[in-house]
Amino acid sequence: MTSLQWVIVCRRARVDEQRRITLEELVDEVTVGESIRINDLIDGPFTVVTSWSGRPAAGEVLETRVRILCPQGQLVAESAIGVKPTQVTRVNQVFPVIPFRGAGQYQMSVDLGREGEWHCVGGTLLRVLRSESHLHVR
Repeated sequence: MTSLQWVIVCRRARVDEQRRITLEELVDEVTVGESIRINDLIDGPFTVVTSWSGRPAAGEVLETRVRILCPQGQLVAESAIGVKPTQVTRVNQVFPVIPFRGAGQYQMSVDLGREGEWHCVGGTLLRVLRSESHLHVR
C-alpha cells in the first residue's frame, strides 16, 4: 500500500536522471494587489509536489488528486492523475493560475483514489494576502 509522505507547493519542480528532485521557489504565501476582484486569476504556476512511499502491488496505479479550496471552503481548482508507483513516487500537479475568491487560507487537499472513492490523506495551505505591491493578475 502506498502512503503520502509530504506535500510542497513551489513554482517549478525538476527531476534529474538519478531521480533527485529540485524544487524551485517554494510558495506558502502570495500577495495580490488591492485592485484584484473576485474571479480574477492569480498567476502561477503553482506546482503541488507530493511524495508517496510503500510497496506497490503488481499492476497498482496510484490515483491522486489535488483540490484547491478557497477560504470559504469552495472548490476553485482540481487536478487528478494516475501513475504507476514505485517504492518512492513523486507526483507534480501544476496549476497555471488559481481563481481569486478572497484573501485568506487556500487549502491544497491531497486525495488518494481507492476502489472508485476519493479519501483525503493530507494537504497544505497557501496564504493569499492583499497589498499595494502584487503579482500579475489576469
